[in-house]
Amino acid sequence: MRPNAARFANGKILASTPLLAMALSFASIPQPVKNAANHPLFPLIQEALMPRVSVGLSARTGDDAPVDARASSSPELADAVKKIRAASPKPNIVFIVLESVGSRHLLGNLANTPNIAALARSAIAFENVYAVYPSTARNHLAINTGGFHLTGEGMIEAFQHDFTGPLMARGFAAAGYETALFSSERLDVEGMDQFERRAGWGTLYDFGRDVKNHLSANILNSWCAKEEFTMKQIEPWLEARSATPFLLSYMNGATHHPYSVPRGFPEPNGRADDAARFRNALHYTDAVIGQLIAMLKARGLFENTVIAITGDHGEAFGEHPGNSAHKNAIYEENIRTFLLLSHPALGMSIVNSRIASSGDIYATLAALAGFEVKTPGIPLTTRDFAARTVFFSKGAFPEQWGLRDGKWKFIQTIRERQAELYDLTTDPGEQTNLANANAALVTKFSGQCERWYVQAQAECMAQFPSATEAK
Repeated sequence: MRPNAARFANGKILASTPLLAMALSFASIPQPVKNAANHPLFPLIQEALMPRVSVGLSARTGDDAPVDARASSSPELADAVKKIRAASPKPNIVFIVLESVGSRHLLGNLANTPNIAALARSAIAFENVYAVYPSTARNHLAINTGGFHLTGEGMIEAFQHDFTGPLMARGFAAAGYETALFSSERLDVEGMDQFERRAGWGTLYDFGRDVKNHLSANILNSWCAKEEFTMKQIEPWLEARSATPFLLSYMNGATHHPYSVPRGFPEPNGRADDAARFRNALHYTDAVIGQLIAMLKARGLFENTVIAITGDHGEAFGEHPGNSAHKNAIYEENIRTFLLLSHPALGMSIVNSRIASSGDIYATLAALAGFEVKTPGIPLTTRDFAARTVFFSKGAFPEQWGLRDGKWKFIQTIRERQAELYDLTTDPGEQTNLANANAALVTKFSGQCERWYVQAQAECMAQFPSATEAK
């Protein structure tokens, strides 16, 4: 059996193809659901089985200028970066990607995460970072490549081939950094394990491939390891660090459905519903992040480390009818995430509302480390920031694309072209659809989404040349 085709559940290993893995996961999740359509794997299976919507779409020319093109100037960001760079000219970077954690879940409730709250007191927080897609694999592609991402078909096939464009691990290695990725969640869904194996990490730990440790004592649920177990794998790696700076990335898993904590761990939010269990899981992950902070401090590394935290996408708990988990919609709860950049030298909290994409994270971390990268994404910490439109889509039926342009949030079904338009300054909960009263904006935004959808796919696939040749 190929290790990356392994499936662990209740201590057993099961062979799986991608679709079989979905089916087995669907069957093995212990958390009962009243409606199968609310299960997080249901839209993933839908996406895999539905015919694609790309036929007939075109990258036609048109007006791509944002409606709100006002540039923002934030001198406080430039001053903050100067403070960090003065204290740490070449800082270590600890980059934590939280599963299914959006901006509202974390920045809106820091009391639930005391260790992250402590980091936030000396940090820059970008509160409007949009995932390109409300699922892990596609958005990790955007994060790792600095903004290249796939909107259409072929992701699993592409991940079997080398990505020849910019990659975070390779870029940091070229800048003299040691690199490592440790993942509590199993990466073998949607081919992400294949992508990360080719991404250039000096050390890669994927619990999904650590077959000998698939024991009940180490498994949190069918998605991931107990996070403290993964911290034990990180500890010797940190112990071996010398004067060379490092990029250490950590992916958690507890905050993915079914939102688990180890038996006996405190559950301060109760267990009344999925939302409460999710908050408990985030509280648990925060405690494990506290362990990582303690390891850094014990080794004298904390003062010279930027701790960067983001979410790979959001999570929905019925804020809109039928919207649960993350892949069913592209409302704010599904698609808007954040970027927290903490360093002890900063000594203050700065919250910034620039509209950004998860593809901007690599360039932002590189800038803090003192080097530049040529990517579609741009550093968010620059003093002067040109406003732009950011885009996102989803593949589960009904397929949708959308954008954020200044105050405007646009969502449209791709097949039927049914539009939703919201003014987020007055309607942050996206409850009042203004599409009928703004026909010209709907036409403009629809055209922009179509061009982006086609161009983003083509530009990203061009970075997988051997995948294109294999067709």
